[in-house]
Amino acid sequence: MSQWPIPSDREQLQFLKNIQRLLDEGSFVASYKFALLHALADLALLKGDDTGAPLELTTHQIATQFITLYWQQVRPFQGPRGNPGVVLKQNTGRQAGVINQIEAAHRRSAGSLYRLQQSGHKPILREVQEGACFYCNGSLSTTADVDHFIPWSRCHSDLAHNFVLAHRGCNAAKSDHLAFERHLETWARRNSDLDVELDQRFDAAALIHDVSASISIARWAYSYVEGARGQVWIKADQFKHLDNTWREFLAS
Repeated sequence: MSQWPIPSDREQLQFLKNIQRLLDEGSFVASYKFALLHALADLALLKGDDTGAPLELTTHQIATQFITLYWQQVRPFQGPRGNPGVVLKQNTGRQAGVINQIEAAHRRSAGSLYRLQQSGHKPILREVQEGACFYCNGSLSTTADVDHFIPWSRCHSDLAHNFVLAHRGCNAAKSDHLAFERHLETWARRNSDLDVELDQRFDAAALIHDVSASISIARWAYSYVEGARGQVWIKADQFKHLDNTWREFLAS
């Protein structure tokens, strides 16, 4: 049996763009189905490779990614004063069973998925960064933010290696931009130099992590910005055009 040719980098990026366009523009009657498609596309980026081999995914991996995407969709919509609020219908018929399950979990945890994630990451990141902001190296206060180094808006992934601890001002200024090459070098070196230690600490805290997937996400994100001749964030309101030196920090 002949093997399908491996898609080029350009073809792979175009495929992901088509998926994103489908999610943005498609007409649908059940939004959770598109969340599932979104989750599968994210996992293809996280777990896939360039060998052309089939990608095997567990139901646990798919469920984790799906719940991460859909968590905010089951927050009660507040009605008139005194009304406890209701969860909006996610499809044209009866509420889907999977949505009911996520809604029940949301109630049990008081809607604190992200806070629970932060509470596990903060002490580890604070110690690893020696109490300093990842971006400006200034001393961190107790109100420091856990930031997605590769912005969540670019890839909905909460893998532990992608997190850094930063001042709220630095986090807000960076927003959903990629960080410039020096920040990328620091992030990649941290994950490489502390590979074993971080794995052990993330495991002990029951945090989902996969350093290879985190690097693959970063490589894809920076490749996309470079191809678009985009800018990366330095500090405060300073930006620069991304050059190709980023590749040496994410070499295979």
